[in-house]
Amino acid sequence: MYIRLLLVILYSFLAISGSYADGGTEDLVNRVTKNGELFKKNLDQAYLEIQPLLLKAQQSKDSLSELILIERKCRYFYAKNQYDSLNEASLSLLDQSIRYNNNYFQAMGHMFQAEGFSVNSLYDRAIKSLTLAYNLLSKDKSGDAFIFFAKANILNSFANIYNDNGEPEKAVEKVKEAIGSYNSLKNNDDINQFQYLNYSNLAGLYSQFNIDSAEFYAKKSIDLRPSNVVKDKAMMMNYYVLGKASKLRNENSMAASYYHKAIEASVRSGSSLNLTEIFNNLIDIYEKEGDKDSVLLYVNKLKEMQLNILQSKYNALQKTVISGEPKKTSPVWIISLAVIMSLIIFYLWRKLSGKRQVDESASNEVYNSLIQLLKDNDPGFYFACEQVFPDFSEKLLVINPTLAKTEIEFCFLLKLKLTTKEIAQLTFIEPRTVQNKKYRIRKRLEIPSSADIYVWLDNI
Repeated sequence: MYIRLLLVILYSFLAISGSYADGGTEDLVNRVTKNGELFKKNLDQAYLEIQPLLLKAQQSKDSLSELILIERKCRYFYAKNQYDSLNEASLSLLDQSIRYNNNYFQAMGHMFQAEGFSVNSLYDRAIKSLTLAYNLLSKDKSGDAFIFFAKANILNSFANIYNDNGEPEKAVEKVKEAIGSYNSLKNNDDINQFQYLNYSNLAGLYSQFNIDSAEFYAKKSIDLRPSNVVKDKAMMMNYYVLGKASKLRNENSMAASYYHKAIEASVRSGSSLNLTEIFNNLIDIYEKEGDKDSVLLYVNKLKEMQLNILQSKYNALQKTVISGEPKKTSPVWIISLAVIMSLIIFYLWRKLSGKRQVDESASNEVYNSLIQLLKDNDPGFYFACEQVFPDFSEKLLVINPTLAKTEIEFCFLLKLKLTTKEIAQLTFIEPRTVQNKKYRIRKRLEIPSSADIYVWLDNI
């Protein structure tokens, strides 16, 4: 999926919020606006703020803020390849936008639904949804900039669908159509930002069948990069394309450098788009160089990510079928059936874990499987714990957004009710070090000294 990159709808939420704010909702509007600014810099941190703001918007009956935040959830799930959650959020956006008679957000709901359909090879339904979205936006004759950017988004989504359906050349034409529409913009900075993103999309498409053109447009995009942009989703795509071009010229060192820059852009932006392709290419490079440690590292990263994506795709497709939508025979069914067996243990873990606790009443098999992963120092341990204790890490991050992954993993060990001695033996560290980590977790999560840390974490 080379072009899974939506254009940022520049200034739209700031403009909309400012236009509709009143005295009673001014504080909420300011918070929503600041969340939008954070969203551009750090998806994960911004996402943690969305649900509390959404509840506040609903309580305040601020329909515009509510729609903005639901749409923002859609963009987050899209960037994270969480297609099942994207499906739910887009349906919610559609329902509420119809309720509030807002054509713009109704169009966005159709657009995100189309992306979910496309990833599950339901291309006809995806095109239908995008056509509905574009027609809704075409009814607006205000000339507002955010409508222009939204229509450009739709054109790029059409390109996504054609690309997913194996028609990259047709997708290129849609992006070029978006590029050619820039005359509606008057400000040079707006034009440059708009084309910076479009050229990045175009580079991703061309990378599939014309690497020279891909490299040309990636560099053109970089030349137009706004001064306040460091490494966002567009730069991730540009680095990916330049890495691929270098690799095809057997410039492996240069290619690896670009790929690592792409990964850094992924971390900075919070986007997971195109990471599977990047991991695969790094594996190939390090295999040729005989760097076994790096190969193992990226093989494990790839395995974990693919399992996450396939599970999400399967859940989204399952919900689509259950909801009464027509079934369609496609390769995704073969993929889903093949992956079900590898995922069944995770579903069993969820079912057996009850209130997300693994204690004496839980399955010994589940517990032993987790401990074995821990003994093997398997990177899958963290992912498996995420399945056994859904939402646990997210709730910890709500308490302290700066928690590191290693700290969350240590909390999983405590969630498993492992003693200090057991943790020391399984992780090959000294008991005193375990005690120090417990103390640090208490401080980081502000756990009262009088509270049993195991009981406290069980209640999360």
